[in-house]
Amino acid sequence: MMQPFPRSAPHDAFAEALRVLRDALARVEALLAEADAIATRQHGSPTELSRLEERIDTLAAAQEALALRLDELADRLTAIEGRGERPSEGQPAPSTSHTLEVVVTGVPGFQGLMDLQRALANLEGVRAAPVRGFQGDEATLDLTADVPLIPDALAAVLRAAFGRPVEVVDASTMPIRLRIAPVEADL
Repeated sequence: MMQPFPRSAPHDAFAEALRVLRDALARVEALLAEADAIATRQHGSPTELSRLEERIDTLAAAQEALALRLDELADRLTAIEGRGERPSEGQPAPSTSHTLEVVVTGVPGFQGLMDLQRALANLEGVRAAPVRGFQGDEATLDLTADVPLIPDALAAVLRAAFGRPVEVVDASTMPIRLRIAPVEADL
């Protein structure tokens, strides 16, 4: 269960990350409720319902990942507050800028690259998402954000943007590697 967020929490990177993750979790929960409502109202084709089911599963997975991360950050913030750690007077607060190199394969052409860049740049907390390289179906982007970025959350955003599966291929080292699944027309 989520830990309560103390009202006296310092406005540091953890507090900001916690706030952003809570906002994202609330949006995911709202999208899940909306998708469930649409699924029960509509009697679409099996393909449409299958796509909707896939998106609901994607959102549910993102919600779980966000909830776990939120719990971890709340625990860390509580521990930091308990130790009374705060920047000393006259010393700058720690940098809250996070940079992440992301390589995405399966990008469907130049328009797909633009959609990819736009989706990542519009993530809450992302300050910049410049494209460093694009060759074939592989794009490399350098994301700069005010909060730590979670690979599963990046994949969930791209799933929503492209309407097809996106998997985290490797998040253990830099760069983070994601793969957009091809649609049948792409094969």
